[in-house]
Amino acid sequence: MLLNVSRRRTWVPELLGNDKLPSSEQVVIEYDKPNTVDRNAWQRYVATRKSDGTTHSYSETDVRAVLSGSNVKIQGLRIRTGTKEADGKTIDSITTITNGNDLALIQSDYCHLLATQLAQKILDLEVSEELIKNSDADSGPA
Repeated sequence: MLLNVSRRRTWVPELLGNDKLPSSEQVVIEYDKPNTVDRNAWQRYVATRKSDGTTHSYSETDVRAVLSGSNVKIQGLRIRTGTKEADGKTIDSITTITNGNDLALIQSDYCHLLATQLAQKILDLEVSEELIKNSDADSGPA
């Protein structure tokens, strides 16, 4: 079987109604899906044993590594990072976020939530109908 696979993905986050905005105002994020080696390096599975003998398992994700290593490009995301005084006037300080590393570094609840959702989206395994449709089922061994 021959699978036609593209690693590049585009995502329009639903957070705060972004997906309902006119397309010219939406935050649009492009990223590369990781290979298995990167996915395993960025996500660690942890199991702890409690005193009563039960175990608790969870995964830890290095969000900054995921966003930095996935060639993330962000369009339309501007963050008000504060205000500053200039010539007696108060001016908003606006930061434009254009890549995953910048998103991971911004100290904002919204950005933290967006970065976490994006990292999960990047790490999710997916087999889409388009991938199946564009694959050649006759390409396997004869």
